[in-house]
Amino acid sequence: MKPFILLLFSVVLARAELLRGQVELAGLKGAITAKSTFDQVTRPLTAGDAIREDDELATPSDGAAELMFSNGVKVLVAPGTKLRLSMFRQVKMPLPGRRREVGELPDDGSLVDLVLGAGRVTVVCPPLQARSLVSVRTPQGRSDLGREGVYELSFERASNGELVAQTLVLAGSLKFTPVGKGKPLSVEANNKLLITSDLATPAQVVLEKLKMETGEVEVRLKSVVFDPSTDVVPQLAPKVAPIAPPAPSAGASFTNQPSPAASEQVVQKVTQEILDRQAQTNPSPTGG
Repeated sequence: MKPFILLLFSVVLARAELLRGQVELAGLKGAITAKSTFDQVTRPLTAGDAIREDDELATPSDGAAELMFSNGVKVLVAPGTKLRLSMFRQVKMPLPGRRREVGELPDDGSLVDLVLGAGRVTVVCPPLQARSLVSVRTPQGRSDLGREGVYELSFERASNGELVAQTLVLAGSLKFTPVGKGKPLSVEANNKLLITSDLATPAQVVLEKLKMETGEVEVRLKSVVFDPSTDVVPQLAPKVAPIAPPAPSAGASFTNQPSPAASEQVVQKVTQEILDRQAQTNPSPTGG
C-alpha cells in the first residue's frame, strides 16, 4: 500500500517535502497498548503519548481511545479494536521567499493510511487540502475517505470463518475498492456498505449498500464527542438489522483528557455544520 500511495504523489513530491506527521493519544480508557511491527515490542500508553508509524494500537474489551492527527483528522477507537498506523505523512510545498521554521507543521496536504485488523473506528475528517488522502484498509479492500466527512468502519472475523465488514458514511463520501480485480464502489452520505466474504477467498466479496435512517445518522454524528463509558462494539453478522443508536452519554470523560485543542474545535465545528446542512437539505424523517 505504501508504494501505491507514494506513486500517487510522485509528481507533487518532485517539488515538495514529504514529512512524518504527528499522532497523539488525546484520550483513553483502560489499558491501551501499542505494538511496533519493526521490533515487535509492546508498550503501554498514557494520555499524550505519540503513536508512531507501523504501531498497532490495541484496546481491551473495556477500553477505548481517541487519536488526534496533526492535520486535524480525529479517530475514535472502540473497545476490542486493533488499528495499525501504516503511514502518516504531510506534504510541504516550497514557498519562495519564505523560510520554514523548525518544528513548523506542513499544511499543504497529507497521506493517512490505517489498517483495521478487528473492531470499530470512527474517522472524522475536517476540510483537508486537495492533495490529501485518508484510507482505511481491511483484508477485503480499501476505503478512500472524502476530505470532509464522518465515517464509521468495523471489521470482524466471525466464528464460522466469514469476514464481515460494515462501513457507515454519516457525512461526506468514500470509494471502496475490493481486493483483487473488483470494481470500486462509491458510497454517499446516509448510506451503509456491508461487505462479507469467506476467510479462504477474501477477494470474493459481496457488497450490499443500504440507505440509513436520518435519525440514526444524526444520533451517531452527535456522538462524535467521544464518551468511552458508553461505547460498545456491536456484534456483526452477514445480514444484520439496522444498528441501534449508541446510548446517550453518561457524562464520563477521558482519563487526563486535555482541554480542547484547535484541531478538536475544528472537528466539532465541521460536525455541527454537517448536521445543519443535512437538516436543510434532507428534512424527511425517513431520509428520502
